[in-house]
Amino acid sequence: MKRKGETLTEFLTAVTVFGLMAAGIFEFIANQTENLADIKNKDEMMYHAQRFEAISRDKIATLPNSWTDETNSVNYKLTDSKKTLTVTLLTNDEEERASMTFSLQPQ
Repeated sequence: MKRKGETLTEFLTAVTVFGLMAAGIFEFIANQTENLADIKNKDEMMYHAQRFEAISRDKIATLPNSWTDETNSVNYKLTDSKKTLTVTLLTNDEEERASMTFSLQPQ
């Protein structure tokens, strides 16, 4: 009978240790997935800011202060006399997914 108690104690200890390890591994994987999504969003916002910079200054002067590129689900917003650009990525239902602000240098 004594051996059965030791086996149960060993089993419970092993399950507890395994559960703690699994929780740590799942948290690590979740953090890495979130970091990957943040990096992807930053790359995408920088791409759209560079596309905006490729527009001629004459055309930028005629643009409204805020507009949405519905094809790419991106919202552009110019502030501070068109010296600051905020690029916002939108979800499929037009909610904000991520945004980044860029300072525009005069040319």
